[in-house]
Amino acid sequence: MIRKLRLPALALALGALLTACGDDNGPTEYQTAYTNHRPLQVTGYPSTGSLGTVQQIVWHLADRDTDALADLNTEDGDGRAEARAWIKAYGADAQGKVTADFLDEGSVRQDVLLHFAKSRRTQELTVRIGDDDSWGLVLDDPHPVPEPRKGGRVKISRESVQPSPHLPSRTWHQDFWGGDLGGSRGF
Repeated sequence: MIRKLRLPALALALGALLTACGDDNGPTEYQTAYTNHRPLQVTGYPSTGSLGTVQQIVWHLADRDTDALADLNTEDGDGRAEARAWIKAYGADAQGKVTADFLDEGSVRQDVLLHFAKSRRTQELTVRIGDDDSWGLVLDDPHPVPEPRKGGRVKISRESVQPSPHLPSRTWHQDFWGGDLGGSRGF
Protein backbone atom coordinates (compact mmCIF):
# COMPACT_ATOMS: atom_id res chain seq x y z
CA MET A 1 0.00 0.00 0.00
CA ILE A 2 2.84 2.40 0.86
CA ARG A 3 4.55 1.74 -2.49
CA LYS A 4 1.35 2.59 -4.36
CA LEU A 5 1.20 5.98 -2.64
CA ARG A 6 4.86 6.96 -3.25
CA LEU A 7 4.57 7.78 -6.96
CA PRO A 8 1.44 9.97 -6.70
CA ALA A 9 2.85 11.67 -3.59
CA LEU A 10 6.17 12.32 -5.37
CA ALA A 11 4.36 13.77 -8.42
CA LEU A 12 2.23 15.98 -6.16
CA ALA A 13 5.28 17.22 -4.24
CA LEU A 14 7.19 17.92 -7.45
CA GLY A 15 4.23 19.84 -8.90
CA ALA A 16 3.92 21.92 -5.73
CA LEU A 17 7.65 22.67 -5.79
CA LEU A 18 7.59 23.78 -9.43
CA THR A 19 4.51 25.94 -8.80
CA ALA A 20 6.16 27.57 -5.80
CA CYS A 21 9.27 28.37 -7.88
CA GLY A 22 7.23 29.84 -10.74
CA ASP A 23 6.73 33.48 -11.61
CA ASP A 24 4.59 34.91 -8.85
CA ASN A 25 4.68 38.46 -10.18
CA GLY A 26 1.39 37.88 -11.96
CA PRO A 27 0.77 37.62 -15.68
CA THR A 28 3.51 38.62 -18.08
CA GLU A 29 3.16 41.55 -20.44
CA TYR A 30 2.47 39.10 -23.29
CA GLN A 31 -0.26 37.30 -21.32
CA THR A 32 -1.94 40.59 -20.46
CA ALA A 33 -1.83 41.80 -24.07
CA TYR A 34 -3.11 38.44 -25.29
CA THR A 35 -6.14 38.52 -22.98
CA ASN A 36 -6.93 42.16 -23.82
CA HIS A 37 -7.21 41.60 -27.59
CA ARG A 38 -9.21 39.50 -30.01
CA PRO A 39 -7.48 36.28 -31.06
CA LEU A 40 -5.46 36.49 -34.25
CA GLN A 41 -6.52 33.86 -36.76
CA VAL A 42 -3.52 32.24 -38.42
CA THR A 43 -2.91 30.26 -41.59
CA GLY A 44 0.41 29.00 -42.89
CA TYR A 45 3.48 28.10 -40.90
CA PRO A 46 4.79 30.92 -38.73
CA SER A 47 7.87 30.60 -36.60
CA THR A 48 7.60 31.50 -32.92
CA GLY A 49 9.31 34.83 -33.62
CA SER A 50 7.25 35.78 -36.67
CA LEU A 51 3.95 34.87 -34.97
CA GLY A 52 4.77 36.83 -31.81
CA THR A 53 5.80 39.85 -33.86
CA VAL A 54 2.66 39.84 -36.01
CA GLN A 55 0.51 39.54 -32.88
CA GLN A 56 2.28 42.58 -31.44
CA ILE A 57 1.79 44.52 -34.68
CA VAL A 58 -1.96 43.87 -34.65
CA TRP A 59 -2.21 44.68 -30.93
CA HIS A 60 -0.29 47.96 -31.36
CA LEU A 61 -2.54 48.89 -34.28
CA ALA A 62 -5.66 48.12 -32.23
CA ASP A 63 -4.32 50.14 -29.28
CA ARG A 64 -3.23 52.93 -31.66
CA ASP A 65 0.20 52.84 -30.02
CA THR A 66 2.48 54.65 -32.46
CA ASP A 67 5.61 54.40 -30.31
CA ALA A 68 5.27 50.65 -29.71
CA LEU A 69 4.68 50.01 -33.43
CA ALA A 70 7.63 52.22 -34.40
CA ASP A 71 9.82 50.32 -31.90
CA LEU A 72 9.31 47.18 -34.00
CA ASN A 73 10.88 48.88 -37.04
CA THR A 74 13.92 46.93 -38.31
CA GLU A 75 14.97 49.52 -40.89
CA ASP A 76 16.94 52.76 -40.60
CA GLY A 77 15.13 55.71 -39.05
CA ASP A 78 12.67 55.84 -36.20
CA GLY A 79 9.60 54.75 -38.23
CA ARG A 80 7.17 57.02 -36.38
CA ALA A 81 5.74 58.60 -39.55
CA GLU A 82 5.14 55.15 -41.06
CA ALA A 83 3.65 53.88 -37.78
CA ARG A 84 1.21 56.82 -37.74
CA ALA A 85 0.21 56.00 -41.34
CA TRP A 86 -0.37 52.32 -40.44
CA ILE A 87 -2.47 53.28 -37.42
CA LYS A 88 -4.50 55.73 -39.49
CA ALA A 89 -5.09 53.04 -42.12
CA TYR A 90 -5.75 50.05 -39.82
CA GLY A 91 -6.27 51.19 -36.21
CA ALA A 92 -10.03 50.66 -36.22
CA ASP A 93 -9.82 47.50 -38.36
CA ALA A 94 -7.33 45.85 -35.99
CA GLN A 95 -9.88 45.98 -33.18
CA GLY A 96 -11.99 43.51 -35.11
CA LYS A 97 -11.29 40.13 -36.69
CA VAL A 98 -7.84 39.84 -38.28
CA THR A 99 -6.38 36.86 -40.11
CA ALA A 100 -2.66 36.50 -40.77
CA ASP A 101 -1.54 34.34 -43.69
CA PHE A 102 2.10 33.38 -43.14
CA LEU A 103 3.80 32.77 -46.46
CA ASP A 104 7.00 30.86 -47.17
CA GLU A 105 9.52 29.75 -44.56
CA GLY A 106 10.06 31.95 -41.51
CA SER A 107 13.34 31.15 -39.80
CA VAL A 108 14.85 34.65 -40.27
CA ARG A 109 12.20 36.56 -42.27
CA GLN A 110 8.63 35.92 -43.34
CA ASP A 111 6.11 37.62 -45.60
CA VAL A 112 2.63 37.89 -44.12
CA LEU A 113 -0.75 38.97 -45.47
CA LEU A 114 -3.02 40.61 -42.91
CA HIS A 115 -6.72 40.36 -43.77
CA PHE A 116 -8.91 42.88 -41.92
CA ALA A 117 -12.49 41.62 -41.85
CA LYS A 118 -14.08 44.96 -40.88
CA SER A 119 -12.86 46.89 -43.93
CA ARG A 120 -12.26 43.84 -46.14
CA ARG A 121 -8.75 45.04 -46.94
CA THR A 122 -5.42 43.24 -47.05
CA GLN A 123 -1.95 44.49 -46.14
CA GLU A 124 1.25 42.68 -47.06
CA LEU A 125 4.12 43.02 -44.62
CA THR A 126 7.52 41.53 -43.91
CA VAL A 127 8.74 40.57 -40.45
CA ARG A 128 12.37 39.67 -39.92
CA ILE A 129 15.19 39.43 -37.45
CA GLY A 130 16.78 42.85 -37.11
CA ASP A 131 20.32 43.97 -36.33
CA ASP A 132 19.73 43.41 -32.60
CA ASP A 133 18.77 39.74 -33.19
CA SER A 134 15.13 40.33 -32.25
CA TRP A 135 12.12 40.06 -34.55
CA GLY A 136 10.60 43.22 -35.97
CA LEU A 137 8.71 44.75 -38.87
CA VAL A 138 9.93 46.21 -42.13
CA LEU A 139 7.89 49.36 -41.53
CA ASP A 140 7.14 51.20 -44.76
CA ASP A 141 4.06 53.01 -46.00
CA PRO A 142 0.87 50.91 -45.87
CA HIS A 143 -0.65 49.75 -49.16
CA PRO A 144 -4.22 48.57 -48.46
CA VAL A 145 -5.75 46.32 -51.09
CA PRO A 146 -9.53 45.74 -51.16
CA GLU A 147 -10.71 42.14 -50.97
CA PRO A 148 -13.59 40.87 -53.13
CA ARG A 149 -16.95 40.60 -51.42
CA LYS A 150 -18.77 37.30 -51.31
CA GLY A 151 -20.99 37.04 -54.35
CA GLY A 152 -19.57 40.26 -55.76
CA ARG A 153 -16.41 41.52 -57.35
CA VAL A 154 -14.04 44.32 -56.53
CA LYS A 155 -12.05 45.66 -59.42
CA ILE A 156 -8.35 45.54 -58.57
CA SER A 157 -5.94 47.14 -60.96
CA ARG A 158 -2.24 46.38 -61.19
CA GLU A 159 -1.60 49.86 -59.82
CA SER A 160 -3.60 49.18 -56.63
CA VAL A 161 -1.41 46.18 -55.76
CA GLN A 162 1.99 47.58 -54.89
CA PRO A 163 4.62 45.06 -53.83
CA SER A 164 6.89 45.92 -50.95
CA PRO A 165 10.35 47.10 -52.04
CA HIS A 166 11.78 44.69 -49.46
CA LEU A 167 10.46 41.55 -51.17
CA PRO A 168 12.19 39.42 -53.78
CA SER A 169 11.56 40.44 -57.37
CA ARG A 170 8.89 37.73 -57.80
CA THR A 171 5.94 38.05 -55.41
CA TRP A 172 2.48 36.63 -54.99
CA HIS A 173 1.23 39.72 -56.86
CA GLN A 174 2.94 38.54 -60.04
CA ASP A 175 1.54 35.05 -59.63
CA PHE A 176 -1.92 36.53 -59.02
CA TRP A 177 -1.74 38.61 -62.18
CA GLY A 178 -0.87 35.69 -64.41
CA GLY A 179 2.83 35.11 -63.89
CA ASP A 180 4.37 31.74 -64.61
CA LEU A 181 3.10 29.54 -61.77
CA GLY A 182 5.44 26.71 -62.68
CA GLY A 183 8.52 28.88 -62.27
CA SER A 184 11.15 29.17 -59.59
CA ARG A 185 8.78 29.13 -56.61
CA GLY A 186 7.86 25.49 -57.19
CA PHE A 187 4.08 25.83 -57.59
